[in-house]
Amino acid sequence: MKYRGEFLTGIIAILVGLLMAVPVFAADADTAPEAKSMEKMQVTSTRTQKKADLAPASVSVITKEDMEVMQINTIDEALRYEKGVYLDRPGGLGDALPATTMRGLPGDERSLVMVDGIPVNDPYSSLVPYNMIDPNAISQIEVVLGPGSALFGGNAVGGSVNLITKDPKELEAGGRLGCGTYNNQKAGAWVGDKVGERFTYRITMDWEAQEGYPTQLVTKTTKAGAATGISGGNEINYSVIAGTDQVAKRWVVGDKGDKNSERYGGTLRTTWKTTDTGKLTFMFMGGSHTYEYDAPHSYISDGSNFVFSGVAEAGSGQVTSKVNPKDFLAGKGSREYYAPSLKYEETVGNVDITAKLAWQKRNSWYTSLTGASSSETFYSAKGRYVASVDNEYLAEIQGDYEFEWMRKHVLTAGLYYKQGTFEQETTRLRYYQDEDSTWGGVVDLTEGDTTFLAPFLQVEWSLHDKVTLYTGARIDWWWAKNGKSGDPKDLAILEDKDKSAVSPRVSMVWEPVKDSTYVRASVAQAFKPPTIYDLFRTWYGSTGTLYKSNPDLDPETMWNYEVGVDQYLLNRKIKLGGTFIFSQIQDLITNYYEAPKVAKKTNVGKVDIIGFEADARVYPTDWMQFFVNYGRYESEIKEYELDKTVEGHSLLEFPRDLVKLGTDFRFWKFQYSIFGQYFGKTYWEDDNSYTDEETYMGYYPHWEWDTKLTFNATDKVHASVAVNNVFDEGEYWGGSVKAGQTVYGEIRFEM
Repeated sequence: MKYRGEFLTGIIAILVGLLMAVPVFAADADTAPEAKSMEKMQVTSTRTQKKADLAPASVSVITKEDMEVMQINTIDEALRYEKGVYLDRPGGLGDALPATTMRGLPGDERSLVMVDGIPVNDPYSSLVPYNMIDPNAISQIEVVLGPGSALFGGNAVGGSVNLITKDPKELEAGGRLGCGTYNNQKAGAWVGDKVGERFTYRITMDWEAQEGYPTQLVTKTTKAGAATGISGGNEINYSVIAGTDQVAKRWVVGDKGDKNSERYGGTLRTTWKTTDTGKLTFMFMGGSHTYEYDAPHSYISDGSNFVFSGVAEAGSGQVTSKVNPKDFLAGKGSREYYAPSLKYEETVGNVDITAKLAWQKRNSWYTSLTGASSSETFYSAKGRYVASVDNEYLAEIQGDYEFEWMRKHVLTAGLYYKQGTFEQETTRLRYYQDEDSTWGGVVDLTEGDTTFLAPFLQVEWSLHDKVTLYTGARIDWWWAKNGKSGDPKDLAILEDKDKSAVSPRVSMVWEPVKDSTYVRASVAQAFKPPTIYDLFRTWYGSTGTLYKSNPDLDPETMWNYEVGVDQYLLNRKIKLGGTFIFSQIQDLITNYYEAPKVAKKTNVGKVDIIGFEADARVYPTDWMQFFVNYGRYESEIKEYELDKTVEGHSLLEFPRDLVKLGTDFRFWKFQYSIFGQYFGKTYWEDDNSYTDEETYMGYYPHWEWDTKLTFNATDKVHASVAVNNVFDEGEYWGGSVKAGQTVYGEIRFEM
């Protein structure tokens, strides 16, 4: 791997130096690690502070300490070992739009992600700006599996993630510096303090850059025939399966160049205690992410030079289909994110009131090829420039009222409003690598707005010392309007859309043995409206495929039934859990191919998912923990009017089986962790015909292992070295070449 030798030498030198410095820090040598605790608090499943054990849903809490034992460069990577969660980031830092999906439901748009309870899924396609959220700002992550629409509305179908920031209690400052494979460089810093009795502040910054590697291979199908005097490249090893797109081998003739990327993230958080019971919080998040490709590489030659055109020998009497220079080209892009917000908390009589105001803005652009002839090259090809901006405005008020009627109960009620706007313009480029070489004016336009208005209500009924019942519902009125798409000279004005959805939930938590046994059961409905992209965006991909919007789409709805048990043993040193799930989805939104290169958004009639989740966590000592979790999700398309042949098949792009396990332990000044993930069979074509063998695009069952060693020189200075994907598995995954085995070293210090 690139830079690996120099990097490992540097890391070894750092660790040796720290080990030699141990006597200097001898005063800290007898510092014992703090005992770990399984008792954690969360707010996401109920909108009120609640012990995670007593939550009416399957909840896990990731603390700052938990994150430190993993190698996390972007905040979504903290989720990769959580049960039921699938992290889709095959291209590493270069991925412009990574996704997190939950409980067998593909697509980031079916998982709600929030920062301090404020949704950050964008209004255009419901994607999340993971690359632009500063990990140094996040103190806790709460993961709730299952529908949350009764409290949070759309997107909260497969589950919800809440990234929590916190107030400093005293002066805290620190930083981190790291580097790794592919000249990955990272720096971060933070400072915060409590000033007097009423004011706190915290500022964080984070930067990361990577010179990159070839994430996009150039492949060609093979056939019998004669080559044009060129050879080279290699075959992708996978099984050929009749009746599928995988009926021919693919030969790698090159790549589209090293994909370089850079990101920034930062936050400013201040709080002011306005009264004895009131607090005003201001938060600003911002960030950017850019990516671009270096010149492409060809693996085929004419005997003297590498070439980018012709028909190449592909072994065993086979040749490739025709290779063209245009095949090797990929564009560049950039995204920016700004998100100021205000939150005011106050207690008036017996009512706790929380009010939020937020604004989020995203600017993005990318370049791609269009209208270029097959002979044009990296240095001459024409292209297009696609620039967009979306704004989202949010207001919410919530009241929590504790009342007594034979026993004490809690009423939570609120009103939620959100409006999102989106504008996108496409212009032609004289040179596709130069975003400033536009000419001829706008050739394609997409616009649209969405508005949500939703009251919500929940009552937490204390039926018994050991039984709590939750009943609640949310009504979402949703409008999509001002849709426009196409050539500005012949612009299509699309029909406005409006719908309403009621999302009820009934949940019960029973604690038959105090502090030991917890039983949960729930019935809930969730909904997800179509995005602006689904309704209004029609465009051509780089391969010539036409992706058509559909303003007639209906929202997705899902009924979910589940029951779960958590059991603690040996004075809470061991936790065992299991959950059974049955989900019925109606009107799932997906792509339907009307023709080989024409895809249109449509609603699938009915889909069922049957799932089972199990997990165990063991704390045998104060300095060690072990966990393992397993999720199995069997999905079946029950009704699909447009294509009866896929009825009985599974949903795509989510592993049927997910296993995560790991351990971390401390000895003297060292902390060591090792984590593994197993990805089961994953389908990427509607026919579901692939076996468990390796397949083209890489969706085959496999394990991946990550490890990290940290040396705590003092309680303020830490050095670590981490190896992700230790055995270099899953090389070609979902169309992108994975980073493979990567090594990363870091020094973290606090003041």
